Amino acid sequence: VPYSEDLTLTQGQKNSAVAVIFDAENKKGVALNQRADRTTWCKNNGLEGYEKVQGACSEDNGKANTEAIYNLGDFDFGSDNYPPFEYAKGYTAGGYTDWYIPAANELSVLRNNCEIVNSAIGKVGGTLVVSDIRPYWSSTQSVNAAKAWALSFDGRNITTDYDKAHDQSCLLIRCVRQFSGNDNSSKLTTYYVAPNATNGGIGSDDNNGLNGNAPFATI
Repeated sequence: VPYSEDLTLTQGQKNSAVAVIFDAENKKGVALNQRADRTTWCKNNGLEGYEKVQGACSEDNGKANTEAIYNLGDFDFGSDNYPPFEYAKGYTAGGYTDWYIPAANELSVLRNNCEIVNSAIGKVGGTLVVSDIRPYWSSTQSVNAAKAWALSFDGRNITTDYDKAHDQSCLLIRCVRQFSGNDNSSKLTTYYVAPNATNGGIGSDDNNGLNGNAPFATI
């Protein structure tokens, strides 16, 4: 069933949904929900991650950036030393444990498709990617070791580097995940909403929906 503005989903599809595919070529989906409060990138300027973190500078690979933070000596799940990354670590929608904080360019792709992504999220009852004066954190560090990049979604399309630990740098958090046709082979059917009328729709892993066959087409 291709995505359209008048698309109607069953309650079962809504209950099984875990993501909206915002990058069809790379099969990347944004989580349907986000951390409720705004937060800093790291808890304080005494942490290892306040300095430059090796392996967490990619503008395209948020998964690698996130893993680099997990490998820090003072990343202690439950301590909230690195709030965005602890949120990602604990986010298990769909039974997946590999959600991550997107890199700057991944966030940019999401921002470019935000209007239709939000339309799709609304159809499954998720939390919209908000247009807010506070941007979303990326997992990409700036050239300034004490800062990381964040992107606004309020129509200004501003990308700014913020101090990782300053109180004024309490920003929004949203996870993403890269999907494949092998996902959920042993789990309940999981649905993804792909916001593209030409090459997207409603699909599920048990009907090969992410492998280029109907109803996901090229997703």
